[in-house]
Amino acid sequence: MNFQHNLLSKLFFIFVLFLFNTAFASQVLFVYRDFGHKGDENQVRGVIRAYAKVVNDLEVEEFNIGQEEQLKSSVKRAIESKEKKPIILGVGEKTVASFADLLPFEEATTIHLCHMVTANHPNLPGKVDFIALPLHSLGSFEDTVAHTNTQLIRTVGVSHNRQIEEICRSYDENKDNLPPRDSYLGIILAGDAPTPDNEILVFSETNARELARYVANILEDKHLLVINGPRTGKYDPKTLTEKKEAHRDGQKDFITQAFLDELIQSNIPENQLSLFDFQFGVSTSQDMDFLLGTVRATNSNILVPGESTSSISECIDVLPAGAVVVYHNTAMNAVHNAHVQSELQVGRIKFLQAGFQETCEQKNHNQDITPHFSASETIAAALSQAN
Repeated sequence: MNFQHNLLSKLFFIFVLFLFNTAFASQVLFVYRDFGHKGDENQVRGVIRAYAKVVNDLEVEEFNIGQEEQLKSSVKRAIESKEKKPIILGVGEKTVASFADLLPFEEATTIHLCHMVTANHPNLPGKVDFIALPLHSLGSFEDTVAHTNTQLIRTVGVSHNRQIEEICRSYDENKDNLPPRDSYLGIILAGDAPTPDNEILVFSETNARELARYVANILEDKHLLVINGPRTGKYDPKTLTEKKEAHRDGQKDFITQAFLDELIQSNIPENQLSLFDFQFGVSTSQDMDFLLGTVRATNSNILVPGESTSSISECIDVLPAGAVVVYHNTAMNAVHNAHVQSELQVGRIKFLQAGFQETCEQKNHNQDITPHFSASETIAAALSQAN
């Protein structure tokens, strides 16, 4: 914890120093990840973007699972030719075991980044220089790392690639497509999610309708911006089998439809809402950029589902303080609850408990964790200190 506290206390100094210093040698960053996992790609893009702000002439090479020999050869060449130590960044749960097998790399800085602790994580301490994990996921793994030469980078939330300048640009380019209002209310519909034991927890139709009634009661004259995602209505609630047609047939999934139906039954007219309906092969990240840009530009609020660690982290990092209200839902597991508590502890969110009855906010903030920097920036700062 002392390492993390000291690191974060120096973040402002580090970023100012690098902002004005232009005399840097070339730095090479090797990324080892599963190319088929979009969440891992989103995390590493955020770290690369943050690190590129503090290092001039950053070169990035990426390797897929199965390209371990090519990675080792490239690292060897970089060590022989570069002035600065190369960085090797393993990303995601699928690379933990194979990354551990590749270690150690002499004359290189090594780090593994993941959104959760896996069964293979105990193979990393003592071999890797850094392990980056969200604070809420650590549990007893902190004891496993203790007394080794591996340093934990503890983040509040997870790294991502959502950027303030991009959501602002999307709003500027598309704002004429929205009905003019002084204020809006954004909402991200929850989605089905697995527990650590791979049990599926669903965002139920009953819960979606409860959410709609809550929204109807607070909406007033605001325009409602609704966005869903690929996990919304993904599983059949009775059989827990995946609904293969969901978000692929051009139709609204049954959970989104239930939410909209309940709004109409609660006397919210259709022209008071806009839906960004996710469809594979059609939807892009621009939908979320536009929604978040609108919320930011109009000083509005957004309701974010508690089971989406990435959405919570993105919204916090690109929106003004106080804009993010996380809501409890039936797809949340113990890890999701721990994340919400970690965000409350540093005062970054408000929280709607089960039943949408009360908003609570933690008052005794943990001073050991500075919430003013994103997870990506925290990781980038640690790497800049090590190199």
